[in-house]
Amino acid sequence: MERIIADIRLNEIKVYIVSDEYIRTCYSKTKNDVKKNLIEYLNGGAFINILLNSTKSIFNNNDSITSNETLLSDGNWIWSGDLNYYTENYDFKWPKEFFETIKANCYEIEQMDKYLISHLEAICFDIKRTVFKEDWRNDEIFSRPYPILKYKIISI
Repeated sequence: MERIIADIRLNEIKVYIVSDEYIRTCYSKTKNDVKKNLIEYLNGGAFINILLNSTKSIFNNNDSITSNETLLSDGNWIWSGDLNYYTENYDFKWPKEFFETIKANCYEIEQMDKYLISHLEAICFDIKRTVFKEDWRNDEIFSRPYPILKYKIISI
């Protein structure tokens, strides 16, 4: 399953590829105010790409959760929607830079305008096309040449 966390603040976009194994290593059941604030922050992200299908938790096959292909953003980062569930229920560990960004924002996401959301959608499309080699050449709307962005891929 392909999950991403992407730091889009720099010219070279850092894309963290998150594996099931990494999520399993994070498992614990801690409760604290920092975690509560983090979960509220994640749930406040804007939906950039929505896949209406759900998926099953890697821990509990009975839990239907948001698909990893649903992508959210705070304007600085893009992340797979299922990571919200794994954070709340299994203490998923985010990259240090992500956590520093949200602490600097005092756990608040600013309202995003249509231009920024459209820009984020284009970045998501480019990540799928460039990083994951997805191809929609037969679809006329996606056959226009889009600039390929520069990526640094980090597997966690």
